[in-house]
Amino acid sequence: VNWYPGHIAKAERTLSETLTSADVLVEIRDARIPSATAHPKVREWTAGKPRIVVMTRMDVVPSTSISAWSKSLNMFGAG
Repeated sequence: VNWYPGHIAKAERTLSETLTSADVLVEIRDARIPSATAHPKVREWTAGKPRIVVMTRMDVVPSTSISAWSKSLNMFGAG
């Protein structure tokens, strides 16, 4: 059963092609849910290229959560 909508597949193809031609990626994520606001294939599409992850909405996130996410991202990478 093919449930993957065509417009999402097209958007992923376009994003993949665009990212392969980029020199640097600036990825914007919501600090409240950093993992959920990242595409799972971005690391694959930008392999070997510099990537900057910027967190937004940090003013509404408890400082303990920011510290935990920062430690995790530094230890394991930006995922």
